[in-house]
Amino acid sequence: MNTGAPVIPAYSWREPDNTHVLRFEEPLPLIECDDVGEAIRRNTRAYNAALERMLLRHPEQWIWMHRRWKVPARAGKQ
Repeated sequence: MNTGAPVIPAYSWREPDNTHVLRFEEPLPLIECDDVGEAIRRNTRAYNAALERMLLRHPEQWIWMHRRWKVPARAGKQ
């Protein structure tokens, strides 16, 4: 938001013949609001929606290298 740089979703996948495809999507338009916090929330939702669309095209090739969705430990469990 500070730079105005476009966010261009891109992803790659491996084909059955072991070649790789790199695909770029259309830039995501910046959502601007008077409330900066709301603008951040709306843009984050748009970025996550783009990520979800990419993931759903080739879910068998997806892996997270970190804990993106952290779940708090339940009481009494360690």
